[in-house]
Amino acid sequence: MFLDRASVSWSPHHWIVNQLIHKDVGTFVRHVMIGGRFVVRDGCILTNARDRRVNEAEAAWEGLEAPNA
Repeated sequence: MFLDRASVSWSPHHWIVNQLIHKDVGTFVRHVMIGGRFVVRDGCILTNARDRRVNEAEAAWEGLEAPNA
């Protein structure tokens, strides 16, 4: 994981673990590599995982909504 240390989330700089976990929603994550391959570059997801998850969530919502209509 490559972090953008210029992000406002790093100011003021305190305990790094606290800032990673509690201070921001991930907007300071610049790049992510898994197995030597970029899966996030410049804050953009490069895989189709996001689209797949969105479709799964919408299908699940429709499945819950129909019986309650």
